[in-house]
Amino acid sequence: MIIEEKAAFSRETEKMNMHISTISYAYLDHKWRCKSARAAFTRIYFVKAGRGEMHYAGKTVPLLPGHIYVVPCELDFSYNCEDSLEKLYCHVQLLCYNRRDLCEDLREITDLPDREEDIERAISFWRAGDVLSAMQLKELLYRVLCEAICQSGVKTEDVRTYSPLIKKAVTYIEKNLRADLTAKEVAAALFVSDSRLQKNFRREMGVSFGKYVSSRVLAVAEEQLRLSGRTISEISDALGYCDRFYFSRVFGTRYGTSPARYRKNLSP
Repeated sequence: MIIEEKAAFSRETEKMNMHISTISYAYLDHKWRCKSARAAFTRIYFVKAGRGEMHYAGKTVPLLPGHIYVVPCELDFSYNCEDSLEKLYCHVQLLCYNRRDLCEDLREITDLPDREEDIERAISFWRAGDVLSAMQLKELLYRVLCEAICQSGVKTEDVRTYSPLIKKAVTYIEKNLRADLTAKEVAAALFVSDSRLQKNFRREMGVSFGKYVSSRVLAVAEEQLRLSGRTISEISDALGYCDRFYFSRVFGTRYGTSPARYRKNLSP
């Protein structure tokens, strides 16, 4: 008997997670419009009826019944509806162990036509509201995202191997996440040198320690803006920023708009 194992592949499969923050059904009219809808999550639209439009990079994408659309995270786009639009929509993130979203490299809106059957299934799963239906809907969302990634031609990165040191560092970062967290503090907690930690971190995680921490703090800030009722000052203070104005500048650099406007622009 021969058993072939791939420990790194098993670990990445275990850690990979689809984080779904919103699944809702929308009946939209002419009020559904936004000039800048860039966000940290990927939108999936199951269009049931009506018509709308999305615009990005000089392109116009019509929202048509029977089509499924994948709008990748970080894409700067606008949308509008002149009359009516009916759709099931989902806000998702597909995160790897290093917290990188697999949809980050997508630069186009993916249009999957002739999907009436999948749209009806998705809506029926959502309306059923039981655990099995939730599992079936999540399986469908995974399949849609896989299709979008494959259709884009984007090459996904190889599964990486992480040392015990970097695993411990990531765990420490997540438990003590704040804007002023330094490599020196983490290194001291793990009884290694600052230089060794930073060198190994960059090699294994594919990004510098400082950039990783900054990205993670802003990701948490974005999630709190979207999912909590905390004020911008409360979020800024809780995440260790010196003041809300500095937080707003950093957030604007990352997401293209201020925290206040970002929260205001969140919509289906």
